[in-house]
Amino acid sequence: DEDAFVIDNNALLDLLEFVIKNDYVNCGVRDGGALSIRTGNPVVTNPFFNIFNVKEIRKHFSLSEIDQYIKNGVDYPKFIPDNLPHEYNIT
Repeated sequence: DEDAFVIDNNALLDLLEFVIKNDYVNCGVRDGGALSIRTGNPVVTNPFFNIFNVKEIRKHFSLSEIDQYIKNGVDYPKFIPDNLPHEYNIT
């Protein structure tokens, strides 16, 4: 995505090492609720920049669970922290 620019390669590598060391599965900015300019779904990260642990994600990936979410919907409120400083829209 063209709105993410790396201006400090060492800081990026430090972030990557931190994410690996602390076993993060996804590092990124929430699409809503974290920044006043982002009012999207706070359960997902905005695609402009992410670091994913794809190996860990693949362990839990399930097409049948995705089908169930499509059929039954997702209970988004249970995934949202109660301390987000800005407004958001789950839809």
